[in-house]
Amino acid sequence: MGKITGITLSLLIVLALAAIYLTNVYQSAMSQKNAWHDKAAAIAKEKANLNSVQAVETFSGQTQTFVVTGKDRNNSPVAVWVPANGKDPVLVRKLSDGITKDAAVSITKKESNPKEIISAGLAEAENIPCWEIKYVDKYNRYTYEYVDFVKGTIIKQIAIK
Repeated sequence: MGKITGITLSLLIVLALAAIYLTNVYQSAMSQKNAWHDKAAAIAKEKANLNSVQAVETFSGQTQTFVVTGKDRNNSPVAVWVPANGKDPVLVRKLSDGITKDAAVSITKKESNPKEIISAGLAEAENIPCWEIKYVDKYNRYTYEYVDFVKGTIIKQIAIK
């Protein structure tokens, strides 16, 4: 009986150490993400004269871009695309100058007839501000469709089998 108790105790210690290690790895990753988001928010405040930041989302396409949404000095809702590489230009658009998320989803539904919409969010494709619509198509493929934020046209589509 003592041997089984020792094995069980050893197993519990190993599991506790693994949990502590994984928690530290997760916290480290999240602090890096938060640092990047804070940096992107500061750049967006400077470039777009934002008074407030409502959200910062990470978009990982051909290049990583942070999409910051907030309100400018006139209290107008604004989106700011901040490239992580620091080389590409920062893009600023009033949300009223583009199509809405619902309009982008409607365009995708009309043009591509998806089985199920997974998500929709602001993104960037080929340095063009756009909406990224993720959905499952009629062939059960996970599909990304990019709808131009201003024009409302489909820029590109990527299906993953």
